[in-house]
Amino acid sequence: MTHAAPQPLDMTEASRILEAGGTLSRTAASPLWRQLGQRIEAAIQDGRLPPDSHLPSEHMLCRQFGVSRTVVREALGELANDGAIVKVRRRGVFVARQKADQEFPASNVGFFGEMTEKGHTVTTRIFSLAKAAPSPREREMLNLPPDEAVVRLERLAYADGRPSVFSTVALPAHKVPGLETLDMRDRSLYGTLREHYGLVARTAERWLDAALPTAAEATLLEITTATPVIAIESRACLANGLPIEYYTAIYNSRYGRIHLAVGDAALARDGAAP
Repeated sequence: MTHAAPQPLDMTEASRILEAGGTLSRTAASPLWRQLGQRIEAAIQDGRLPPDSHLPSEHMLCRQFGVSRTVVREALGELANDGAIVKVRRRGVFVARQKADQEFPASNVGFFGEMTEKGHTVTTRIFSLAKAAPSPREREMLNLPPDEAVVRLERLAYADGRPSVFSTVALPAHKVPGLETLDMRDRSLYGTLREHYGLVARTAERWLDAALPTAAEATLLEITTATPVIAIESRACLANGLPIEYYTAIYNSRYGRIHLAVGDAALARDGAAP
């Protein structure tokens, strides 16, 4: 028998949950901001505040517990750094969901296709889609001749309304004529390559690196510049081994994890010991 997931609470309901624990102690050794943070964290961990619950505003928490805004911000800041809550611009503070796993590097359906298959709602914001001269790195990774252009797509992908991946994709222009004229909003790139051009990526090489976002990237992903991200570089090839796609991406580690599965061949080559 399956059980329905608990429904998220609104701010009023969440406020009642937190208020049930009583007032904060002014005489305890633990500072007020830590007491408040522990109160919220305990309600999250025991399920009284389910994922996506809307926490009370800073003003409400200040009034409810008789503390300053500095105390509230310290408490919420630590919880955000721990990944227990997320701050959504212009909407408020919410209990974080369990991080979504993206299969990597075995998946060649792309972020859009994979997250959609897992039941997530994926939307995209397009920053640019145009035919252009390749960068030196794009030319190298795509094995392009000197006079070959690329079609470059820059976009931000959201999973369930949360900014997840900012990517810059380059494809050989002669392989995808007219791609720059298509409407690629909320649309799978790999699906478009398959349906419009009969192109299917069969293999891929991908490199992962831990990084900190630039100020511009942090703004797009709605995180701080101190929040770690996963920097990805990838080249996908057709069945004949010719490169069809090169991309770089910044993956928001606040909302997702990268899942890697190791097969028997890799274990036999590298050994079972870590």
